[in-house]
Amino acid sequence: MRKKAFMALMVSLIIIGIFILPSCQRKTDGGATPSGATGSEAGTTDSPEKSQGKIVVITTILPLYDIARNVGGDIVEVKNLLPPGGSPHTYEPTVEDSRNIEDANVIFMVGLGLDTWMEKLTSAMGEKGKMKIFTLSDGVKILSQTEVEEIGTHSGEDSHNKEGAVNPHIWMDPMRMKKMAEDARDAYISIRPDQKEIFEQNCKIYQAKLDGLDKLYSEELSKFKKKDFITFHAFLGYLSKRYGLNEVAVISTSPGQEPDPRHIAEVIEILKKYRVKIVFAEPQFSPREAEAIAREINGKVAIVDPIGALDDPKRDTYVKNMKENLKAFTEAFSEEN
Repeated sequence: MRKKAFMALMVSLIIIGIFILPSCQRKTDGGATPSGATGSEAGTTDSPEKSQGKIVVITTILPLYDIARNVGGDIVEVKNLLPPGGSPHTYEPTVEDSRNIEDANVIFMVGLGLDTWMEKLTSAMGEKGKMKIFTLSDGVKILSQTEVEEIGTHSGEDSHNKEGAVNPHIWMDPMRMKKMAEDARDAYISIRPDQKEIFEQNCKIYQAKLDGLDKLYSEELSKFKKKDFITFHAFLGYLSKRYGLNEVAVISTSPGQEPDPRHIAEVIEILKKYRVKIVFAEPQFSPREAEAIAREINGKVAIVDPIGALDDPKRDTYVKNMKENLKAFTEAFSEEN
């Protein structure tokens, strides 16, 4: 009897072992990591993004925000400082802006005198600022204000440039945006070289969108023979050079300041001489002067937004904003041709 009892006990232990051991093995493979094993040894690896955290990026204007977000993808967290409706020429940073850049890893700015307020902010940070600052105009071919004023067939009659001044509105040319995207890509790679392939792929996808935008602009604007216009200030120089538009004159020589009455009178005479009827105004500035000039020349004011706005679903990305601007161009030039 004792022998039969012993045999029965052994059989029971064997059966229990059959069920328990696989269960323990499954827990080791998919649950707890054995003591002393690394994540890769245990069959689980954290992505670099998860282990390192997101790159916190601050941008000054929406076009740079769009570059930063598209090229960085899920690896970055991007905040844009310029609020909807604000102009980078006249913006005054807030206390909250200072707090935001304290936590930033990267700052993207245009440079060329456009967002000098960011330079002041970062300089005031002193040792508290640990961020890397990238000026995305550094690798882009820049037009001087003189070159901008020479674009078109009626150049030289409204010269107002300052010695050595440059035009900072480089993002208005999609092809220059492509170069800025490459520079943002390289900036990210310098910080996270282990994620180089992700940044490169994101950049290619974004540049393909910019190529599509360039093709659309070329096709639509090539339909018009007469493309004369004036603007509130000289923000369309790069776009005009790319697509053959003719900026005859500008209303304000210093954005954010009241135009000189004598200058406005000169502009009106030029417009009458060349029978220009199109005035492009910006939503960031009062349309009062543009509307007054339009009345004098029996013309029309159309809105072109160089910045866009994150709170406007029609203009909350660079490409969407530029497509809305293209509608304004084509509608205005259609009436003139």
